[in-house]
Amino acid sequence: MNPVRKIAVVGLLEWISKNKPSVKSLSGLDRERFMEHVTDYELAKGINTISNRNSDLWRKWESTHMYFFENAHSDQEALAAYD
Repeated sequence: MNPVRKIAVVGLLEWISKNKPSVKSLSGLDRERFMEHVTDYELAKGINTISNRNSDLWRKWESTHMYFFENAHSDQEALAAYD
């Protein structure tokens, strides 16, 4: 498992709070919804690599989802334990 760096997750959480206020937690999202939000986030930054599901960036975010979805009950708990 090779997730994105913690700073990227913090950026995603900040972006979601401003742009997708209906999303209350990443840890409760299934992979498809999580990746939809990640894709929107990365595209908003101009990172088009995320559109390729075979890219390293896509795989890193998928690993990040597994970390949040399987190992934490809240975003705060996941961030506190994030490597």
